[in-house]
Amino acid sequence: MNATAAEYARHGQNVLLDHVLLAEGWTYMAEDLAGINVFLVGVHCSAEVLDARERSRGDRPFGLASSQTGQVHRDRVYDFEVDTTHQSPTECAAHVRRWLESDPTARALQNSNREDSTF
Repeated sequence: MNATAAEYARHGQNVLLDHVLLAEGWTYMAEDLAGINVFLVGVHCSAEVLDARERSRGDRPFGLASSQTGQVHRDRVYDFEVDTTHQSPTECAAHVRRWLESDPTARALQNSNREDSTF
């Protein structure tokens, strides 16, 4: 999936990639997307709200999301972060859009390629 996103980006397409990555997944993503201007946006949510959303959806094992929260964001650096606990997807998207319109510099993925990184 990362390699496909990289090819689209190399051909001038804007790509939005939604990942839940554990440790080695971050390494593969950094390798596949090296040399591409990538913004990492951390999307957070409380375990209680994640559990309620899983119950209402009923399309995945209950507790999966909250079991991953301690690992997914551990030692991670993002270019921007949002929290969906009390904000809707539309509100979070508006925050991301305003941030992107401010012409930010992508740093998180580039910093992940350093030897002292936790990636």
